[in-house]
Amino acid sequence: LNNEYELEGAVQLKARYLGSTITYHHITTTEIEARIKSASMARSSLARFWTAKASLRLRLSVLRALVQTALLSGLEAYVLQKTDYDKLDSYMLGKVAKVIGIWNEEEQRWKRLSKEQLWRRSRMAPSEAELRVRRLNWWTNVARRPEHNIQLLNAIFGKARCELEGNGSSEEEDAQPAHNKWRLQLQQDV
Repeated sequence: LNNEYELEGAVQLKARYLGSTITYHHITTTEIEARIKSASMARSSLARFWTAKASLRLRLSVLRALVQTALLSGLEAYVLQKTDYDKLDSYMLGKVAKVIGIWNEEEQRWKRLSKEQLWRRSRMAPSEAELRVRRLNWWTNVARRPEHNIQLLNAIFGKARCELEGNGSSEEEDAQPAHNKWRLQLQQDV
């Protein structure tokens, strides 16, 4: 019997699965662009609200609840690079600056604020910190019920200790994946 199978059709380099865009080479750029587009649609769905005379506190709360949630939704499952976080933060800070919109009467122009000032005034955190908190909350839930997450834990950390003892192997190196991005992400988060 020949173990090679020929399937008809073409290999897809990217596909949508459960709301996320998965690429063949694990590139997150497509998903980041999709999240930014989703956040833009969420923001534009309330176009009249942003120009209304709502209080700053209410506008920032809506921005956090609607736009930031759409922007970061599901990204805690991805291992993102610095450039990805920069894109997310750049988008969010642009929207925060528009909502805060501090007008300088003397110079007749918008006052520029530093990133730190914008984050502080909006009472929001950069995307890297926000996603770190979300991931750690998720890991807390996994740790509470490890018996319900055996497959996930084995995929990330390698074979279970009981499997190693059962087959007489004492080498944990064989059980550990050589390069597991999710495990490295967890180590950075902690």
